[in-house]
Amino acid sequence: MEIRKATLLDISPILAMLSEMHSEPERALDPVDWVKVTETVTRCIAAGGVIVAVSDNNFIVGSIGGEAKAQWYSDVERLGDYWFYVLQDHRKSPAGFKLMKEFKKLAQSANMDLTVGHVLEYDMERMDKFYTKLGFERSGALFSLKEEK
Repeated sequence: MEIRKATLLDISPILAMLSEMHSEPERALDPVDWVKVTETVTRCIAAGGVIVAVSDNNFIVGSIGGEAKAQWYSDVERLGDYWFYVLQDHRKSPAGFKLMKEFKKLAQSANMDLTVGHVLEYDMERMDKFYTKLGFERSGALFSLKEEK
């Protein structure tokens, strides 16, 4: 398995993977604005903030992408992810671990702290263990309230 920075040629397989990611949670998510997603993926690739895991048969099986940004209350930038996803058939492979290790290296090389999260409400316990094993500490929670219609 190869771990490498994404190129513009990887946009289509990354978008297909993100479509699969969006369909996985049991609870319905907000609809995807694919123009916005495509622009974000393209911007992050151009800035060097997207990493892909490529199988031995040259198929992208996972990706993480993000960019440097500051919290709304600060000017201190940190690397943050927009997405992190590994195809279901490859979740027992080292793809996820290797992707996150490489993303951590991106933050270290830019001398930035790193903030990542999982907000799609599936595999929460497994993801908590995954991040803890990689040295991350929980730094908050996200709560949603849907307006009854």
